[in-house]
Amino acid sequence: REDSPLFPGQKNPLADPKVRHAIYLAVDEDTIIKNVMNGCAFEMNSVITENYIGYTPVEREKYDPEQAKALLAEAGYPDGFELTMDAPNDRYMNDAQIAQAVAGYLEKVGIKVNLNLMPKANFFSYIKPKENNSMFLMTGWSDSSGDGLSLLHDMFYTYNVEAGDGTVNRGHYSNAKVDELIDKAYLETDDTKRGELVAEAEKIILDDYAFVPLPGNAVRHHKRLVERMRSLVPVSDASPFNRVEGPADTRLGVVASSAAVNYVLDAVKECGLSDTVGVFRLGMAWPLPENALLEFLRGKD
Repeated sequence: REDSPLFPGQKNPLADPKVRHAIYLAVDEDTIIKNVMNGCAFEMNSVITENYIGYTPVEREKYDPEQAKALLAEAGYPDGFELTMDAPNDRYMNDAQIAQAVAGYLEKVGIKVNLNLMPKANFFSYIKPKENNSMFLMTGWSDSSGDGLSLLHDMFYTYNVEAGDGTVNRGHYSNAKVDELIDKAYLETDDTKRGELVAEAEKIILDDYAFVPLPGNAVRHHKRLVERMRSLVPVSDASPFNRVEGPADTRLGVVASSAAVNYVLDAVKECGLSDTVGVFRLGMAWPLPENALLEFLRGKD
């Protein structure tokens, strides 16, 4: 909203879609994948996971800092403006480095960023929608329902604490048409028709530049890591841990869980990634228990 208390005495620049578009164009996702994530990440431009109901492929607009500057000037910010960016420093893979990269890109187009990094123990309480502390934040969300409707309702429905709507709408995005489509989708029992409503709602969200996509960090989906794993882990049909589907030459066999942990750790380090909590989105530190290891091995490249 224009009169946000987070921008006292001035109009909220982030209420202008031209400013949000400029921020989107100012961030070079490809370079973050290459230089910050060492190639061990993937472009992720939709909030809806592939194969979920409502998923539609999205092509990201190309990095264009000059166009970003032009949009800021059109919006009345030829010299940019200042904001605070909140981000965790121990929740996502290379999260602090990604946040620093984003801040650097925005500085190049004139947006001065005060980077507020904090541990996850503080971060997720700080960014709760009810608290309304954040001007601009870096976060993620996941959902196991298989339906994009749940993701859109949680992240982009107008926040209403009493009704339980928009429970993780941390940016307080609000669009009446999006709310209407989500409401209709909840009443639609046909998956195809519901998916169409979800896709229509997401299209509006994308056109509003309600978020800036950043690289997905599910390591198990990265081909380089999988290839490295295959070179390290011997295939053994007799192994009780060899439960990966597919031809023998494409499976990852494991002789023993303790040895497998070392193989996985070596492969992760080969990709230049951290080996700390959350590397596989499993929320646990080394050594991985056997069931978690099996979940990793079942991942598709």
